[in-house]
Amino acid sequence: YQRRVHGAVGSATSRCDGNSTMSSAGFLVALPALFVMKEIDFNNPTNLMILRSCYGLVQGLLLSMIIFLLTKIRASADQTKLEVPLEAKFGEPPIEGPPQFEYTTVEEYDISQLRGLVGKAIMGVVITGLIHWKWGLTPPLFMQCFINPIQFFGAPLVQVHLRGKEARGSLARPWKEEKPFEKWANLADPNREQRGEKKKLKEAKEAKKKLKK
Repeated sequence: YQRRVHGAVGSATSRCDGNSTMSSAGFLVALPALFVMKEIDFNNPTNLMILRSCYGLVQGLLLSMIIFLLTKIRASADQTKLEVPLEAKFGEPPIEGPPQFEYTTVEEYDISQLRGLVGKAIMGVVITGLIHWKWGLTPPLFMQCFINPIQFFGAPLVQVHLRGKEARGSLARPWKEEKPFEKWANLADPNREQRGEKKKLKEAKEAKKKLKK
């Protein structure tokens, strides 16, 4: 338990120095993209065909990057032990009580994170495809041509394995999954995330003091 408290202190401290530049970039790109989209006539069959082709090309490139990412993770074969918070699986009730942890390896953890990226990508393609097929809406296709690559390359897993960044500081494992609402809130209030991390740091330090007593 003492080691976990020390780990929580270190993790919270490192994340206070991080930033969500890539996460915010997706929302910053969305604004000018909306203006550009309004200037394009997608009732024109040629423009519509180009949009569909671009969307398919982007998704295909992302799929190839995911496959390449898997080979990089497998090649690294990092068997370093990693302690990660235990989270409830999909469809299960949330875990109550004090935080619970499980042990895994860096390779297994990274592969689980990659599965999460694949799941989100498939869900996005299915939902976007249904919306476009059912109602003929083009904005989702257009916007995801920009947003999806930015979100993909902003993922900590991609930054570490494909962009060559070290897994320390804000990129230290285990990675925090940022929810869409939190992205909007952090964009509106840049200090919101830092305040949250400082609160966690304070709680971890208090737990450490209680442990010493």
